[in-house]
Amino acid sequence: MLKGFGKTFHAIRKSKHLSLSKVGGNEVSKAQISRFEAEKSELTIEKFFFLLHNMRVSLDEFESIYEDYSLSDEYQFRQKLIAAYDSKDVHKLRKMYVECERKMQQQPENIYAALTATVVKVFLNLVVGNVKFDPYEIKQVQDYLLAVENWGRYEFWVFGNVMTILKDDVRDSLGSIAMGKGEFYQVLHTNKRFAIRTFHNLASVALERGNLEQALKYLNHLDRMNISNDYLYETLLIKYAKGLYAYRKGVIEGLNEMEKSIEILEELGCIEKAHSMQKELKKILEVVDKEKE
Repeated sequence: MLKGFGKTFHAIRKSKHLSLSKVGGNEVSKAQISRFEAEKSELTIEKFFFLLHNMRVSLDEFESIYEDYSLSDEYQFRQKLIAAYDSKDVHKLRKMYVECERKMQQQPENIYAALTATVVKVFLNLVVGNVKFDPYEIKQVQDYLLAVENWGRYEFWVFGNVMTILKDDVRDSLGSIAMGKGEFYQVLHTNKRFAIRTFHNLASVALERGNLEQALKYLNHLDRMNISNDYLYETLLIKYAKGLYAYRKGVIEGLNEMEKSIEILEELGCIEKAHSMQKELKKILEVVDKEKE
């Protein structure tokens, strides 16, 4: 098992005030659990699932806690990438891409290294705006996503971040395919968040490019996903997008929905996102005022 599993398991067990014997029952000895928590030995998958069940902890819940608790390499990489993009740190983004290229050279058969490198390149392009993409890179992304039967968080992470460099027909084709690959993202909380944000991004890109039919398709799909209050941030983004769609369709009241979403985001402390949306709304209002004159 991965490093840190035992440590995470110990933290969860202690937080629930469960003894070794209570968790292990008659199936797993206290000594086995103790060695596992100390990361001196491993457990079989069957025993690990048994212990999780006895603690009433789902595998997805354990994974989420593990990623936050142990700060896995993948989690750290994504956080580092987001931080570099938010701060518009071109030097750091270039350095991350060079590191990805080096890994690709060391592991030429590693498709994940290649896909991750493309994602980093997209982030760099969003900042500097002059990065060239080889058609092979884009085809590699497309072929990989088409080959995966059920998309998990990695697939949504890749697609959600590269969609801006895809041609409209390719992006919409993959978006339509993504809607049918929902087994993993409908039942796993973190995966569902990745999926919600991806479909929201698809709707937003369609709205930005004036394709209202595509935008409505993704907004309707988000409605069918039965998004709960656990996803409040994402719900507000969708509410804003729906308001923008309504405005694009000639319903002026859509602007009110956009404004309400921004106000709540500000109250929740999502200042940077609220400000970027406010800038967009301000431009629209300026157009509306000119039309009234």
